Amino acid sequence: MKTEALEWVCEKRWPGGCRGALGPARAHRPACEHLFVTASGSPYTLFRRSLEMGSLPLVRLHAAELSRIALGDALGVCLLFARAEPASFDRAATRWLGRLCCEAPIGLGDAQLAAAALHALGRGERRAPWP
Repeated sequence: MKTEALEWVCEKRWPGGCRGALGPARAHRPACEHLFVTASGSPYTLFRRSLEMGSLPLVRLHAAELSRIALGDALGVCLLFARAEPASFDRAATRWLGRLCCEAPIGLGDAQLAAAALHALGRGERRAPWP
């Protein structure tokens, strides 16, 4: 049953089925039916752990292993830059703000508030710039 389901998925995704996905050199090998994860966890788990620890070098290392970082996690990375590497915060904040404007359904007013909050964080302020 699992082999039939795997063959069906491969056929839908790649022309030539699993043989097309694996290439000619690996086509004779059976497909692996489960994902291997190290004892320490998945790449995302390692990324989240390093973000919670506040280790910018580890965050960079584990973020490079991810195909995509969610907007909320990217904000966490931005805040870590503000604390650990202020010289790079402006670039990280600008990139995050751009993602926010493209990915979230926000208007110009909300974008201005987000930009003002990031700007205040970059100056080391801990209080919001509005009442």
